[in-house]
Amino acid sequence: MQKHLSLTKLAALALAAGVSTSALAQESGQRQVYQSSASTPTQTGLYLGVSVGQQTTKLQTALETDSGLKYSVLGGFRFNRNLRLEGSISNTAKVKISDTVTSKISGFDVVALGSVDLADGVALYGKIGVAHNEMKWNNMPPSATSTSQSSTNLLLGTGFIFDISKVGELRLSFDRVSVGDNKVVSGHSNSLSVATVFKF
Repeated sequence: MQKHLSLTKLAALALAAGVSTSALAQESGQRQVYQSSASTPTQTGLYLGVSVGQQTTKLQTALETDSGLKYSVLGGFRFNRNLRLEGSISNTAKVKISDTVTSKISGFDVVALGSVDLADGVALYGKIGVAHNEMKWNNMPPSATSTSQSSTNLLLGTGFIFDISKVGELRLSFDRVSVGDNKVVSGHSNSLSVATVFKF
């Protein structure tokens, strides 16, 4: 619980700082709040990217924590250097309640992302939003009335953004989201991932 609260605070602080930085830039009439020594990254517009990482999932009814590959396709719009709106579609490895009851978690999310520049080409970011997840079990879970379930829950994340060119960036991200619901199976997932993003 304490770890969850700490992540919430960090994501909220980074997001709030990003919004504040954006507001100050607009008030001062500066379109750019960041200058790279090599080339100035694109400040506004659409972007697309792919993400690959490791996800661990712990379900309340499971004795073990499952881990596996998570991959995502993401896209969004940059309002300026420090504020963007983003969505992604994800798929993960199998999770299980028992050796005979397994499922994959798939879904999509929509988040607001705010960042704060730490150094030349490096920024800390936080994001907050909602994630819709679906689980389709190969067998009926105990006390369930269906082999599939879906839920929409809070998503929190934080990480670092590294500018690698005027139109490209790398991200190192940590996300946490609840999965499932109390009607069938519930739990939470943590993921550590690396993403490549291309800006237009």
